[in-house]
Amino acid sequence: MHTSYFQETTRWPLAAPKTLGQLLCLIWLAGWLFICSSAVFPLWMLGREPTLSAAASQTLRLLLLPSLIAAPILLALRWRAITGLLCRHPCLILLGLWIWLSAIWSVEPGVTLRRAASFSANTVIVAWAAVTFSPAVLTRTLASVALAILGLSLLFGLCLPDLAFMPDSGEFRGVFTHKNGMGLGLLVAALLIAVAWHTQLMPRPTLLLGYAAIVALAVPVGSATTVMLLLVLAGLHLPLVIAAWPRRMAAGGMLFLLIGCVSILLPLFLARNRIILALGRDVTLTGRTELWDFVDGFIAQRPITGYGYGAFFEVASVAEQISARIGWGAPNSHNGYREVLLGLGLVGLVLALGVLLGALARAVRGFIRDPHDLRSRFAFLYLCLYLFRNFSESDLLAHSDLTWILAGFAIFLPTASSLSREPALRPGGLP
Repeated sequence: MHTSYFQETTRWPLAAPKTLGQLLCLIWLAGWLFICSSAVFPLWMLGREPTLSAAASQTLRLLLLPSLIAAPILLALRWRAITGLLCRHPCLILLGLWIWLSAIWSVEPGVTLRRAASFSANTVIVAWAAVTFSPAVLTRTLASVALAILGLSLLFGLCLPDLAFMPDSGEFRGVFTHKNGMGLGLLVAALLIAVAWHTQLMPRPTLLLGYAAIVALAVPVGSATTVMLLLVLAGLHLPLVIAAWPRRMAAGGMLFLLIGCVSILLPLFLARNRIILALGRDVTLTGRTELWDFVDGFIAQRPITGYGYGAFFEVASVAEQISARIGWGAPNSHNGYREVLLGLGLVGLVLALGVLLGALARAVRGFIRDPHDLRSRFAFLYLCLYLFRNFSESDLLAHSDLTWILAGFAIFLPTASSLSREPALRPGGLP
């Protein structure tokens, strides 16, 4: 494999792959990312039914096989580079070990082992991609997958409206099984399109069409969380812009921004219930607060170790208790931090936050040192959204979810680039 293609291609139009191996690597990477997005396949299996059948869930587990098969092969092919990258993240290694150890006390050991294997395999594949592909190629591939999902969602909405709209509420879910999945797709697409725009990795008319699709789909999705996070994403660009100013101006700008944020957000927080009612929303956040009260009681019973990675909501009696308590069946705790506490306890949460906040700190140092380092820009934007989103959704450390894949790229890319001694990617693609 010619590494020059992966390490030197930094601007649109990107050079075409020079060998069949390069082409196959890119096709496999794009296909794997599409599978991890949970688009199309779960919806197709769901059909017009309200929930997935047991047989359909068993079939969907086959989608884990590409990761489980590819990870050991890729690890063997690039053993030194991948292990070298992983060794730069000891907290992540400890987190992975804790996930595997949680099978010992798990309430569903089989589920925990299966999901621990998936988590480890996907982490290895992300590490492989980080040491194999340049950030330019990775960004273009990720953005291409996001645009393809947006296009398919629009196509489903026009041609298969019975599938594209949720049967009970009529809200748009596109190629996902729930509107929250579509909302996450819009958010990820907006972030990747913004990064691709700055790096000029794709034709700007194509990116403009992507932005238009995001705006067109945000309203029918009907997710307040998605709209709020899109606004947060726009606001997160402000500190990145200020960081590019001269040092003294940047310091003053950051202080002014901090005071402004506190002045705006504090009154909004204090008046949150009145604002929620004024917007016609439920003060229980669609039943989340009742669910959190229920979950907190179980967390208090096993605060240190939890119930095993990904195992708690797989217990049949838990689903029955939830339905009896809050009146609806919750597939997760709708809060990523509580989800980690349920699965891995306080030890797991501390390790997870150590990994993510450590990566965020590296991103901040990176763009303070070089405001044009778009690797740091991507890591900062995504990790902030990832941490913020998990206050109301449960995809923190999700074993086969695109959210963890992107978090892995945010964690690995800055250290992988120093490992390969590749120059920072700047606006316009110029090193």
